[in-house]
Amino acid sequence: MKILLINPTIREHHLPFCFPAGLGVIAAIMVQEGHEVHVFDQNALRVSNEDMCRNLRKIKDIDIIGIGGLITTYAHLKCLVPGLREMFPFAKIVLGGGVTIEPEVIFEHIPVDFCVHGEGEHTFRELCDVIGGKGGDVSGVAGISYVAHDKNSVVTKPRPIERNLDQFPMPAYELFPSEIYFSNNVIKNVVGIDCGTKRCATLLWSRGCPNKCTFCWRMMGKAVRFRSVNLVMEEIGFLRSRYGVDSYLFFDECINAHRKRAIEFATQLIKSGYTAPWYSHARVNNFDEDLARLFKRAGCIGLNFGIESGSKAMLAGMKKNVTPELASKAVAIAQESNIRPNCTFIIGMPGETKATVQESVRWIRRRQVRDYTFFFVTPYPGCELYFQPLVQERIQERYGTKDAFFSALGDVCDLCVNLTDYTDRQLIDMRDWAVRGVSKPGWLQELYRFMKRFFRFLCQPSRWLTVLRNRIEKSY
Repeated sequence: MKILLINPTIREHHLPFCFPAGLGVIAAIMVQEGHEVHVFDQNALRVSNEDMCRNLRKIKDIDIIGIGGLITTYAHLKCLVPGLREMFPFAKIVLGGGVTIEPEVIFEHIPVDFCVHGEGEHTFRELCDVIGGKGGDVSGVAGISYVAHDKNSVVTKPRPIERNLDQFPMPAYELFPSEIYFSNNVIKNVVGIDCGTKRCATLLWSRGCPNKCTFCWRMMGKAVRFRSVNLVMEEIGFLRSRYGVDSYLFFDECINAHRKRAIEFATQLIKSGYTAPWYSHARVNNFDEDLARLFKRAGCIGLNFGIESGSKAMLAGMKKNVTPELASKAVAIAQESNIRPNCTFIIGMPGETKATVQESVRWIRRRQVRDYTFFFVTPYPGCELYFQPLVQERIQERYGTKDAFFSALGDVCDLCVNLTDYTDRQLIDMRDWAVRGVSKPGWLQELYRFMKRFFRFLCQPSRWLTVLRNRIEKSY
């Protein structure tokens, strides 16, 4: 069959930097299955829907269109998919990724035939087999939903998570405009660390997250599964030789979720000769001096820590299972190891007050964190927070329908739903005050800095003698 895979535009205000690994693996699988696979990466090319459709006219007789997207692409897909439906009226359109969390909303507002839920490698392959006439019925394909002949939506049994990730091939990099992603160098242009590298690859070593944060939806499940380290090294070697990649961003949800495996991973990077600047995401409660030193030897230049709040009460409400003190210790270890910590914080959880935000500001000041960001909490569909009665009530009050809410979802920089007792304006001002509060030191810090400069000046006679001489000369 002839299959078209589409990666829609996301985060238009950012350069395209994150290679769509999931879609890349599915493309490789479908090629192995003997299908004719075409890819249009709208996110990398940054073309309009109209220009994209003009390009796609060259491809005739498409049988299946597969589209992957996060929930934040919902509004974009509402505009994109109708054009695809008009252009390829006989093709089956399959939508996958986080955007399919509530299929009833999808089927009502986006003209797709099937939604894939969870990991899509096995599901998409099996669905294509049924559509292609290899036997079976779509009702027997686990992990999908569709609209039956009676106009009711059908959700099949859930697809179990795949524990053996090594059975999946490397992403089909050659089918995508991969050069765009690598040359945009995410570490330099998005993370903000200029380490002299030119081409950065985004890779995945593991899937899943064992944590229970209420604001996070774990599409890949809670069980953490790893690709074998040797296969990851093989992929890195390929990217270095084929594309000249000289740095990496590991997009694992938690690079240190399993300490023993993290040690194995960093050790193998060193042994393979692939030590190069790299960046990832880490948890504060599984990070110590020995692991930090090993990470640094393996090339780690920075880690993102989701601190979320300096308030114990807020952290407890989020089910972070950490304390501000534990977070301080982890960040201090990273700083001492010359690993640059990037700390993210959330504002706007239920129960948030100016006092709890002040605790976050004080935490950042005490640790002298250089890179930090304050985001507004966003109850993305699927997370525990989303299903709380207060949240559903606020969504209904503000948007009226789920379609309107999904359409408004974007990056967490914007306030989508206010879950506090403050007005929107007050909450936004509170976030802005927090940013200013960190960057503007308190009066004790100002006094300390002044006294430090003053005594440094007094301890350098040549400097104050020069100043005194210049004043005397000016007086004459």
